[in-house]
Amino acid sequence: MATLNKQLKYIANHYGLEKQLVKSLEELEELIYEIKAYIEDPDDYLLYRLADEMADAEIMISQLKILLNLSDAVEEVKENKIVRQLGRIAIEMEGSNEV
Repeated sequence: MATLNKQLKYIANHYGLEKQLVKSLEELEELIYEIKAYIEDPDDYLLYRLADEMADAEIMISQLKILLNLSDAVEEVKENKIVRQLGRIAIEMEGSNEV
């Protein structure tokens, strides 16, 4: 994993923030397209395409976190959002048990 992070940092620094922001938009658009295609016709080929685009998007997001020095902040926000959602689910479950 450490090697992967070094490689991502090298790539991110080589291209720079502006180029990687634009590339991130492209990859996220492609992911959205594949998600829509999979919703319409969930087959194995589209599942593979979805995995491929998810990987591209994750790679770009990782580079943005490096370039913007946001890795720790993103992890903290993710943890908070997960805890909040778990709280919502608990409330939903309590509400469904009251019937």
